[in-house]
Amino acid sequence: MDDIKNKYKKNGYYILKKFLNENEKNLILKSFKNTVQRYLNVKLNDFTNFKLHKDLLMLRKKHPEKFSDLYDDLNLNSLNKYIYINN
Repeated sequence: MDDIKNKYKKNGYYILKKFLNENEKNLILKSFKNTVQRYLNVKLNDFTNFKLHKDLLMLRKKHPEKFSDLYDDLNLNSLNKYIYINN
């Protein structure tokens, strides 16, 4: 733990590897997918979907209030909070 603190103090960040297990990653993706699909008509299997990124940028530009709601929904998602707090 001291090594983490020292590297953080020195660099201003620390990269923590293998933070989530596969089940947690899948739960986050599923939660993200369910939330995004309430705002956009896009199918996604992972976070690398180019159309998703393009549509999110367009939503932010043309409908900032909807994008704000989406962002708030993602931040308020209890499943995501549970996973991050427990790790």
